Amino acid sequence: MKEEAREEGRKEGLIEGLEQGLAEGLEQGITQGLEQGRLAERSQILDRQRSQILRLLPRTVGELPDRLNVQVNQLSLEQLELLNEQLWDFTKLNDLVDWLNTIQD
Repeated sequence: MKEEAREEGRKEGLIEGLEQGLAEGLEQGITQGLEQGRLAERSQILDRQRSQILRLLPRTVGELPDRLNVQVNQLSLEQLELLNEQLWDFTKLNDLVDWLNTIQD
């Protein structure tokens, strides 16, 4: 009788442990999935913003030298958003160069 009760207790403990482990694993998986989704979305926004700016800059300041293309490609999302607002005030290439110098100081 004691042995049966002990075995029953082990089974219940095992089931309870598995259920708790599954619940915790599921919660962790959901959290990681949401974080990965947010990172992927941020990356897509960054790519779209960068692409748009690189298409618009030549229309406002003329063709960009390779070194400026590289600098613009290295900007963070926040910097690209600022550049997107500022680029409409640029009339020459030096306006862009000056702006890039101010954000790197």
